[in-house]
Amino acid sequence: MGVRRTALDEVGYWVDAAPFRAQLHHLMGGTALTTAEVAAAAGISARLAEHLAYGRNGRALRRVSAETGRRLMALSVPQLRRRRVVHRGPAVRVADERAA
Repeated sequence: MGVRRTALDEVGYWVDAAPFRAQLHHLMGGTALTTAEVAAAAGISARLAEHLAYGRNGRALRRVSAETGRRLMALSVPQLRRRRVVHRGPAVRVADERAA
């Protein structure tokens, strides 16, 4: 019995997660932000950021979507330091200090 392929399995949709895991850890270490706060700034889900950073059920994610990678790589430590994080209950909102 073969594995059913979907459109999401096409070449180019999935990319290796390792460089983006490193970027996430770099952003968290350089700013002292949590995975949820970096995820909010990148526009990805907090759960995806948790799984990327720490694995899922003891196993590291092997791949992520190219869009997730682009969103993480678009952020830098100085850019995140210029932002302030506003907590409102369980949701996290990242606001730009220049707008405040």
